[in-house]
Amino acid sequence: MKIRTITKTCLAAFTVVCFAGSIQIPVNAQGFGGGMPPEIAAKIKLWSKWRDSHKNLDVLQTMLYQIRFIDKTPETALSKEQAGKAANVLKAWRHKPDMSEDQARSVSKQLGDIMTIKQIKKMSTIQPPWKKPGGMKPPAGGAKMTFPDPPAGGYNPINPDTLPFVQMRPAAKHDGDAFISDLEKRAKG
Repeated sequence: MKIRTITKTCLAAFTVVCFAGSIQIPVNAQGFGGGMPPEIAAKIKLWSKWRDSHKNLDVLQTMLYQIRFIDKTPETALSKEQAGKAANVLKAWRHKPDMSEDQARSVSKQLGDIMTIKQIKKMSTIQPPWKKPGGMKPPAGGAKMTFPDPPAGGYNPINPDTLPFVQMRPAAKHDGDAFISDLEKRAKG
């Protein structure tokens, strides 16, 4: 079976984590004191509609999370060669302001082609926290949780500057830069 077919099948469940994971909002009331505020429910519907029309961006976003997750375990960590290839793909897109659906599919394929069957199988078992029931919790200390509208213009899950969740951009940028830097160091080492 070709890697491309396996990638499509195994990674269909597919992402800030690595760069933009929290963009997906679970459609449940957990974490909201049992009741979903109407404004949050409305935002969730907007995000659901956006994701339905941006499936490849959604897949790539989840894939980025899954790659970071498997890379933490010695049995599935990226090899020296894989680290270099992944770093090159990520660096090529790191500062681009948007990514089309076709481009997201292409980037997902490039990253999937780098992975081994064992890594792809492990990735297919990993569900990002924002896709799990109750995966998103309101902020600590009773702070009001707010959600932006889905991207109206450009969005690139590899570029944290395009995150609609502005308050998450600094952490996403730091984590993404650290991951790419680590991949580059391992590729040279």
